[in-house]
Amino acid sequence: MGDAADMILEGLLDEETGELIDGEAPGYPRSPARDARRRLRRRKPAGTTPCPLCSKRFRGDAGLAAHYQAKHPTEPCPVAVRP
Repeated sequence: MGDAADMILEGLLDEETGELIDGEAPGYPRSPARDARRRLRRRKPAGTTPCPLCSKRFRGDAGLAAHYQAKHPTEPCPVAVRP
């Protein structure tokens, strides 16, 4: 392979743009732009409510209440749900 391809495979050049990446070569291809997009996708969505016992997340109080009835029946539910 050529020098540029070898540098991409070593992680010295961005695999999308071909620009030099600062730091040491990790030994695998990488892309700071792609890594940033992945970090954004891993964020928890705004407006979600976590279960205080197991950290599962729900969009609303009704989902949390149903989860409590199914998974934690002996514990009191922390939210009041209207019938």
